[in-house]
Amino acid sequence: MNEKQLISKLQSLKQIKPRENWVVFVKHEIMEGRNAVNAAKPREAIFSNIVNTGFQRRLAYAFAALAIAVFGLIGLQFMPASHETDEKETASLLTAKDSVMVKDSVEELKVKSQNLAEISKSNKADAKVARGEVSRAAKNLTNAIIKNPESAKHVAMELKNNGTLLSISSDNSDSDLKKTSDALYKTLDKQIIASDKNITFTEEEQIVIDEFIKLYEEGRYSEALETRLLINNK
Repeated sequence: MNEKQLISKLQSLKQIKPRENWVVFVKHEIMEGRNAVNAAKPREAIFSNIVNTGFQRRLAYAFAALAIAVFGLIGLQFMPASHETDEKETASLLTAKDSVMVKDSVEELKVKSQNLAEISKSNKADAKVARGEVSRAAKNLTNAIIKNPESAKHVAMELKNNGTLLSISSDNSDSDLKKTSDALYKTLDKQIIASDKNITFTEEEQIVIDEFIKLYEEGRYSEALETRLLINNK
């Protein structure tokens, strides 16, 4: 390797940024080595060393740069994960936790709604307690959907297929239950409307979507949701 190639190599190595502790270590080792060599040299060799000072200096710089590059790259393998990676992992864990919360809340609402439907036929006194349980389950599911809005359409289909939507929307005997169920439907409608903005509908489907939005704006949230679910393939 001639001098020009050596200088070019050094310039490319300058772009590598090793960790500071490796720089200090290598610099210390080089200086110790040079001091040891100089101490062992006889006086009569000093003149010849002066002649070769320029080349030796360049050689020392080349060695130092190469050592720094190698040790720095090795050190990068043992560096802790970046803050950005930590944030992504945390977000992933939170998303998974929210998904589990949605699933559990859906199952809870299904069970409580089924209990209410059965109790209402035989025991009116217990029906009041059952409606309170359905109301709490609806609140839990609403909060879970707010944390995980992407699940709204899936949740709506789950409730429709299970018959839960019809069972809780048809029971207007409890004002608290009506209030919490409306809040649930409104949340589902709102998230689905936001999601629909990224979907291309046919002309026939767009008529249904327009009716869905109209009912939502009128505050008829359960009707709006049932209308939107007429298009179950998008």
